[in-house]
Amino acid sequence: MMRKFGLGADNVIDARIVDANGRILDRKAMGEDLFWAIRGGGGGRLGIILSWKIKLVRVPATVTVFTVTRTLEQGATKLFANRLLQVTKKSFPELDLTRKDCIETSWIKSVLYIAGFPSNTTPEVLLEAKSSSKVYFKAKSDFIQKPIPETVLEGLWKRFLQEDNPLTIWNPYGGMMSKISESATPFPHRKGTLFKIQYLTAWFDGNKNQQKHINWIRKMYKYMGPYVSSSPRAAYVNYRDLDLGMNRKNHTSINQARIWGAKYFKDNFNRLVNVKTKVDPSNFFRHEQSIPPLSVKS
Repeated sequence: MMRKFGLGADNVIDARIVDANGRILDRKAMGEDLFWAIRGGGGGRLGIILSWKIKLVRVPATVTVFTVTRTLEQGATKLFANRLLQVTKKSFPELDLTRKDCIETSWIKSVLYIAGFPSNTTPEVLLEAKSSSKVYFKAKSDFIQKPIPETVLEGLWKRFLQEDNPLTIWNPYGGMMSKISESATPFPHRKGTLFKIQYLTAWFDGNKNQQKHINWIRKMYKYMGPYVSSSPRAAYVNYRDLDLGMNRKNHTSINQARIWGAKYFKDNFNRLVNVKTKVDPSNFFRHEQSIPPLSVKS
């Protein structure tokens, strides 16, 4: 859907938001600057989003696949398995995909699968709004603009097998994502981006071996440095990575925030600062990597 129609944020046509003064605003009332900022710039730092109005599209009769790689296992949520096999046998025979590798399921069941629930779990478990187990994790991300050499992928795989519960998610870009301007919404990772990678490691014993896992993912991230986007080395805002830097209450300078802000938003960071300054000059809505207003002291 993303490659055919863009992001959900690209298809928002209205919203209701509570601003820093407690007012409930729709698109007309908030104005186009704030409406631009909340579509990918983080509603949590500009107000509280009450609802979205999104332009819907008819789901195309095509196969949609994203790949989730785990230790010694490649798993993917695969819809329309028979059609998928026809496509892969013709275009990607090297995958050697068979019917037993596929799980044909409904979308809501795929959510349960990705979340790690047992196969017999009913969707009602999602209404409990809590995890079935306590999991600790650390995630980082990259955007790829040039094909990664095969030797580098071999090195990545060797490092991958050194960790207990590593995971990567590779999302292909292109298509509509390349046709939308970098400045159309705060999300700038458009033309020239081949795909996005999330690196993640998870553990279950709290602080006991935490540093071991964090050290592993930081080394993996350093290893991939020469083969990913640069100037800046971009990152996906929804995979919050505090290694990139963070605000210190109300005493973060714009230049300090730009260190991670440019990675998430590139040149759109400057416009987000101006919108933040206009709608929330006292920095009422804030978190470790929120956009600070110009009024915040260095």
